[in-house]
Amino acid sequence: MQKIMNLVNDFDKLETGFWNELTSIKKMLHTIMENQEKVWKKLTQMEVKHNLLAKACHLGFIQTRDAATCLREELGEATGVMVEDTWA
Repeated sequence: MQKIMNLVNDFDKLETGFWNELTSIKKMLHTIMENQEKVWKKLTQMEVKHNLLAKACHLGFIQTRDAATCLREELGEATGVMVEDTWA
């Protein structure tokens, strides 16, 4: 009879430990999920900033290329052809 009582007591300890560990794991997973949401928000903000910067650089490149082409054409008309398609 004592052995049975010891087994029951041991089982109660094991069950309590299991539920405590499960609660701890759930808290940890919740914390990880919150951190992932924060990282996702920051990543989304960075994506928006990156896209705006890329558009600005693209427009700057186009303006610079067009200005160089115009200058080359102007110089070409004034002195003759220098080099064809120097930007390509």
